[in-house]
Amino acid sequence: MKLKKLSALFLSAVIAAVCLISAFPAGAETKVTLVNAYIRLDNNPVPYDNDVSAYDMKTQAYLTVAEECYSLEGVTDRLLREPSVAIPENTKVLWYEIVNDNGKWRLHGVFVPDEPEQETGEKINMKIITPKKMSVRFEDGSIFASDSELSKIPFVEVEIGKTYAFQMCSNDWETGIYDDNGNGLCGTVVYHVRVSDSYSERSYDEATHTFVLPKGDPVLRTDINSCFMAYRYHFKKGDYNKQTGIANVVDKPLESLSVNLPLGSTVKSDAYKNYSYIDSDNVFIERAEDLSLSYTDYYWNY
Repeated sequence: MKLKKLSALFLSAVIAAVCLISAFPAGAETKVTLVNAYIRLDNNPVPYDNDVSAYDMKTQAYLTVAEECYSLEGVTDRLLREPSVAIPENTKVLWYEIVNDNGKWRLHGVFVPDEPEQETGEKINMKIITPKKMSVRFEDGSIFASDSELSKIPFVEVEIGKTYAFQMCSNDWETGIYDDNGNGLCGTVVYHVRVSDSYSERSYDEATHTFVLPKGDPVLRTDINSCFMAYRYHFKKGDYNKQTGIANVVDKPLESLSVNLPLGSTVKSDAYKNYSYIDSDNVFIERAEDLSLSYTDYYWNY
């Protein structure tokens, strides 16, 4: 079951109060965190409407944990979790909507099974989000890239519990694509992704390069410092009339070059002066151990 996205119409009112919530005892008297909770027992969502009295369970509860205080642009699925609602054994509550209804808090949620990862044979559409000018190449040769400007987010059907291997690729800037025929550059690190049967499990294991995605939000978000590094090229004696190019990625050398490159790859980079070739170097794409860098500067000795 997919998480229902929060409506932008009432987010601004919700966020101001949410950021004040951290932990309140169930007996505390406060209008901010006391909510009417509507929960279904059949794993189906409770739709937002003005009359929800017919649904399976209604109770009053207090929010006990703030998931995170997002900006309006950052909200994608839910703001809070773990309300103080008694639930059956081996289940948990997944909140998917928070409503401020005429000054009163209202939460709609569902019970979901709290079961271990395992292959189920069930299929689900996994969305893939990549940065600009980058792609994901799966082990079967299929290639996916998202275009944030056009709001195009590709998806691939995967089996829940099954692990899939993929690589990060830099697109050719002229064609805007990566393929196996010379357009772009394919990274050498092999990553893995698996959609869990759990609705809330999300993790990334650095040792095995494995992403685990929750069934409730099956989105592979390839992000900086995990999958790629933004490299900026400069010249130690000034950049004027000096350019950098990368074969199959940046066809026309540029004076000021900042390019996303797959981590763990050795990239052959070229230096030019007035567009005349002067040198090449093999640049290993790495990051700081503490993940403090979101980009790395490379300097030519010219």
